[in-house]
Amino acid sequence: MTRAQKQLLGLLAVQLVLIILFRSPFSGASGSVALKPLLPELQAFTPARIELFGADEDKVTLIRQGEGWGLEELGGFPADANKVDDLVQKLRGLQVRRPVVSSSRYHEAFKVADDTHEGRVKLFDDGADDARVDLLLGTSANYRSLHVRSRGEDPVYEVRDLATYDVRAKPSNWADREFVDVPEAELSGVVVSNAAGSFELVRDDDGWSAAGGDIVLDQDKVSTLVRSVSSLRLAEPLGPVGVDGAEPADAALTVTLRWGSGEELVYWIGDKLEDPDTQRYATRSGFDFRGAIWDSSVSNLIEKKLEELAVDEATGS
Repeated sequence: MTRAQKQLLGLLAVQLVLIILFRSPFSGASGSVALKPLLPELQAFTPARIELFGADEDKVTLIRQGEGWGLEELGGFPADANKVDDLVQKLRGLQVRRPVVSSSRYHEAFKVADDTHEGRVKLFDDGADDARVDLLLGTSANYRSLHVRSRGEDPVYEVRDLATYDVRAKPSNWADREFVDVPEAELSGVVVSNAAGSFELVRDDDGWSAAGGDIVLDQDKVSTLVRSVSSLRLAEPLGPVGVDGAEPADAALTVTLRWGSGEELVYWIGDKLEDPDTQRYATRSGFDFRGAIWDSSVSNLIEKKLEELAVDEATGS
């Protein structure tokens, strides 16, 4: 880069700082300029498809599935509907006054150029090929404030309460990662099967006992185990069952939870992933997808034996 080019870049940087300082749309001097929706078109439709892009080649496509959302790249793996709906409401509520700049010459400096941006959000009608909203996300003016531009238009606006963090383009940021969530107090039975064998725990008014056995159980140890098997979250979504990796027939651990009037949930924990090897394959009954679960959350169950839950005769506990 020549000295003249460096000087020009320096002048441009100074000019941008002055623009931000003296033309901030949220400064007191602009109080007489009425706020208006940044995306008025979003007031008139409910998106059926959302595409999120990162600054690199990351991309996530969220598709409406009935009352919920799914991740297209993972075969429809359920997305966290609350997070997706919150994003739509956040975008719908964005308001602006006047542009920070109105010329395309500043697009690259604010990182909202067509081919140079920090993020991108595209919203589609059901079945539509063309996006109704195509928003480019650029530099951060300050905390929770961002420069944005609608693709195809020149003006750059500053918006509040939006960050590139809100539109991260990774499936793990949008997947519904709740795997098992059965209230411990409602459980009436737990069956654990692993390489060491299988045992069943049942609960009545007197507490937990071993089905078909005369082992006296340490209630504290059993409560710890029950808590660990009744609430689990996925580390990562992986996609539909049957693509690759361990399936129920190859499970290293099978857990059956029973509660209520005959309600039952079975889940299977498989082998470790090759990368990272700190996670294991996991799926459950009534769920057509697989995820990865942290090995540390189930490692104590992989070889658990019923005898380990017994009262220690030497100490009485």
